[in-house]
Amino acid sequence: MSIENKVALVTGGASGIGLEITKALLKNNAKGVVIADVNDKRGEEITKRLNEEFGAGKIVFVKTNVADKDEFENAMKKTVETFKHFDILVNNAGIINDNLYEKEVSINLIGVIHGCRLAMDTYLKNFKSSPEGLIINIASILGLEGSSTLPFYSATKHAVIGLSKSLSTQLHYETTKVKIITICPGFTNTPLLTLSDEHLLNYQCYSALCTFIKDPSLVLQSVANISKAIIPIINEGENGSFWVIDGDNVSSVYIPEIKELKKLKIN
Repeated sequence: MSIENKVALVTGGASGIGLEITKALLKNNAKGVVIADVNDKRGEEITKRLNEEFGAGKIVFVKTNVADKDEFENAMKKTVETFKHFDILVNNAGIINDNLYEKEVSINLIGVIHGCRLAMDTYLKNFKSSPEGLIINIASILGLEGSSTLPFYSATKHAVIGLSKSLSTQLHYETTKVKIITICPGFTNTPLLTLSDEHLLNYQCYSALCTFIKDPSLVLQSVANISKAIIPIINEGENGSFWVIDGDNVSSVYIPEIKELKKLKIN
């Protein structure tokens, strides 16, 4: 999909990965981007700055809690009202807080479900400016492998991968003409990693995570690695594809069907 003249909505777009994706879209001649974020002060500041850099009216901020379906729908309505069409949804908003796991699930998973359903049922389906719309779901490498220190966060990202795999089937694509691409970033230097022991299941998990993050062999990628890779993935990524972005390593991931797995013969 070409970015030129497309309209996007990016959740969690006021900081971190979401902000870098927003910038990448604008640099590649997107018609407009709506930033949907719960942080209204930060959102307004970023919107003012980006409109000065890329042109007045190209960025709109809508305060949005993605866990609230009505608020999410309002952001999509605002997108269509402002730019007259809607082509790309980036489900990026997320938190890490295994102690508040119900909130974590409501944002990291329920929010993504809200976004996919609203977009596929109505807003991308009916208001895309070209034959095909696009949803980008931001998961994590912890959605592809387990995490002893962040088990509940990892579970939400596993769920996003399962959701993406299920909604990108031909059954749904034939009805909506909306394709789904899933991004699984490696460990990235974002505000999400400024964790205290209150964000983790117990002190043992916190201590183990601190040891892991302080390991000199660990290299945290920059959010710039995400923005550098996102445009080629949008341009070339197929419906149902999964991509790991880890530094300069950008790789597609194949998740096999059950029928393809090796079967163990039991006598």
